Amino acid sequence: MIPLAYLDSNILIAYFWSHYFGSDSRQTNEIELVEKAFSKEYEIALSTFSMVELYEHFRDYYLLDKTIKRGYGFREFSRVRHDHDLTLTSLEEERINQTFDDFENKEGVVMYEVEKITDKFFVSLWHCIRGNIDFYDAIHVLTAIDLKCDYFVTRDAGIRKHYEELSRKHIIDSSLKMATVSGFLKELNQ
Repeated sequence: MIPLAYLDSNILIAYFWSHYFGSDSRQTNEIELVEKAFSKEYEIALSTFSMVELYEHFRDYYLLDKTIKRGYGFREFSRVRHDHDLTLTSLEEERINQTFDDFENKEGVVMYEVEKITDKFFVSLWHCIRGNIDFYDAIHVLTAIDLKCDYFVTRDAGIRKHYEELSRKHIIDSSLKMATVSGFLKELNQ
């Protein structure tokens, strides 16, 4: 059976920039890792929450560009975005949606939708946040656990460290393995 891996959003963002938005990426390991799923060496567990975070990233890219073109600095982005009611054009919206549709339909990508969030999820979320895992990261980790992923792959050393501490103390009880991009690539290449 091939492994099921939840990729942290930073890995997916690197792939999306390189593959869909034509940006040169220095993160070649991330691109190689994502592409190995397409050849069925493992499956990517994609959650609605992952897609929300990716959507926000690319929406904010377009809106930040508009903010700067209006003469504001990037530090003013949050205020300007809301005060000036910045929105995406239909072309920008279509580009993001087509990108997501293409990715979701690739071989080796499995889209999961969470049907029910339990009280246990929120208790675990509280433990993760108290254990120094950022809110968004905690949701990703707990989603990976709920989806029964074999691996959670991230470049974020803090997530790996704090998850291991919580797991060692049996605060989070899961067989989920944390991995770096290069570490997971080594696992796949064995």
